[in-house]
Amino acid sequence: MVQRVSCFTLLICGVGMFAFAQVDTTRRDSTGPLLRPVKAGIGTAITDSTTALTPADSAARFQKLRLVWDKSTEWAGENLPHKVERDGKTQILVKLPSHEFYLPWLKAFEPNTGRPPYDPEVAWQRSVIFPGLGQAYNRSYWKMPIIYLGYAGVTDWIVYQNDRFQVYNTAFLQAVDDNPDNNPDLTALRVRDAEGLRTAREGYRKNRDYGFLFVAGWHLLQTVEAYVDAHLKGFDVGEDLSVSPALLPQGTPGFSVSLRW
Repeated sequence: MVQRVSCFTLLICGVGMFAFAQVDTTRRDSTGPLLRPVKAGIGTAITDSTTALTPADSAARFQKLRLVWDKSTEWAGENLPHKVERDGKTQILVKLPSHEFYLPWLKAFEPNTGRPPYDPEVAWQRSVIFPGLGQAYNRSYWKMPIIYLGYAGVTDWIVYQNDRFQVYNTAFLQAVDDNPDNNPDLTALRVRDAEGLRTAREGYRKNRDYGFLFVAGWHLLQTVEAYVDAHLKGFDVGEDLSVSPALLPQGTPGFSVSLRW
């Protein structure tokens, strides 16, 4: 217990000495007042008895900051991408130094109010923007871990194939080098010669490239799943399902059956 108290005391003393070292030595101005300037930084200020801020100075500084904020907000509203109405359609206006152009407004950016509870268009757009958002919109939260596990699995596959490609590529370059001191261990790599190294290297390269296609396919699959799930959640599965047979016009053999739901 005594040792803990001693260590705590030394820690406090060390912090105090460090803080004291940050303060310049006391000096006296030509006008006479005693000044203790503190090094200015984040969260610090210059303490001076002759330059204390008055309420009027504080108000003036606040007005300057407010003016800067208003000008920044005005500039952002005019130059940053924002929603506009153009030709009866809602679009996004993007301004560049040389020209400006319009992008389509996505329903995924809009709030959920005023629309059906499950809009398929919103579901697939949110899934494209970020995987799993469409499933969250459909309240199918249990599908989100499956989606992320799929991305993690494919990413692990790509990393592994790329690592093996780098190993065999380095070994192949060493094998074709004229320096005998750089000969790779072919037994550890389970190949017989440089041609085997080249074949293995190209195989790992191909598998790695296929991994990127798997990522794109998985992203497309989870987007389609969100779209279909939103459709199915909006499908009427009530008990008002009836079968009503009807006779065909005279002279036509048979009868028809119609379903109503």
